[in-house]
Amino acid sequence: MKIGKKDMLLYAVTDRSWLAPGETLAQKVEQAAQGGVTCIQLREKHASDQEFIALAKQLKPICAAYQLPLIINDNLTVAMAVDADGVHVGQKDMSLPQARALLGPDKIIGTSAHNVEEAKRAVEQGADYIGVGAVFGSSTKTDATYLSPQTLRAITQAVKIPVVAIGGINERNILSLHGSGVDGVAVVSAIFAQKDAALAAKRLRALSTKMVHGKLRCAIFDADGTLTDSMYIWENAGSQLLKNHQIPAPPDLRSQLGPMTLRQTAAYFNQHYGIHETEEETMEEICKQVEDEYFYRVPAKAHVEKVLSWLRQQGIAICILTASERYHVQAACQRLGILKYFEKIFTCTELGMSKHDPNIFGLVCKSMGVKPWETVVFEDALHAVKTASDSGYFTVAVDDRYNQDKTEALQQTADWFIRDYTETIEKLKPFVE
Repeated sequence: MKIGKKDMLLYAVTDRSWLAPGETLAQKVEQAAQGGVTCIQLREKHASDQEFIALAKQLKPICAAYQLPLIINDNLTVAMAVDADGVHVGQKDMSLPQARALLGPDKIIGTSAHNVEEAKRAVEQGADYIGVGAVFGSSTKTDATYLSPQTLRAITQAVKIPVVAIGGINERNILSLHGSGVDGVAVVSAIFAQKDAALAAKRLRALSTKMVHGKLRCAIFDADGTLTDSMYIWENAGSQLLKNHQIPAPPDLRSQLGPMTLRQTAAYFNQHYGIHETEEETMEEICKQVEDEYFYRVPAKAHVEKVLSWLRQQGIAICILTASERYHVQAACQRLGILKYFEKIFTCTELGMSKHDPNIFGLVCKSMGVKPWETVVFEDALHAVKTASDSGYFTVAVDDRYNQDKTEALQQTADWFIRDYTETIEKLKPFVE
């Protein structure tokens, strides 16, 4: 078995010190495999060979079931005893030629490198891949020497074998490795210290894919609260509708309606409040109630046109995906002079699903002819940011005065959080150029 660049995308290095009481390493590794890791390295610095072999035997069938290479860290005895797929040896460990002589030509041998000279030497000695770092501060190697971005880039340019970055990598800093030329990331605590290793691996797999392959071709903009400063329209729209029918509105009505499509909102009113209308009639009543704001008063978010213009100049296709009605959004964008930037408008009502459903972004991407890691989603709503982020899209969370209670969650969920659009171009430039 030979290792390829695809196997480097999310390389998980085990650490039993993070296991919860009663939790086994095999359970944690299987969760990581379910989440999408592409390679497993069993690392045991203090275990006896007997214990090391026992652990390797537990992991081997899991790796085989998920078609993941099982790499043993710095112990050829263990690797040969369990017929592992390969070994990883450090600069101070057994030499690569010795490891190759013992393991034979078909096993994977990886090594570490900290500069271009070590990387080139590893290639000359027959390494199949190189682990390079530490790129950030590491919780597992407190004595690690940090690698500059310039050195990391020089290494990836100097060798043709797969290169994986390691050292302190997590969800918040992984995208900063974009453009370095690495084929993926190796992580320890970012998976094994997490309560839900499957979810952590899923998010890291999506982020690593964006980091390695991401070159933006498409931008999807939400409308209300993202393109236009129009959430005020919906602040009291539901209450006004109930008032029209002499029904008192509950204080939390806006939060209940927030994630709903217009049709879902109409159905909710009819079912929960006994409004004796068809869904279409209630939808029409809501639309008539708010349309003057869209037609005559809704303002654009500050500086958004500058970003739209820049995206088009870069050859990025732009569309709108909104929970509002097409004619409302189209009228507002036309009046504001920004409709010309958009190739298409998609609405939740027409697609028949809300932004809780990841399929909605998939349908838009399919129509636009792009992949998730080629697409950036601009959103102000937490549920939509989470759906897009979990599905592998670049996400920009846009600050809005009606979402102030969600600011911290938006910052933690999105790839980037912006207070206004003046920050946007610099964040996106590396993924466009």
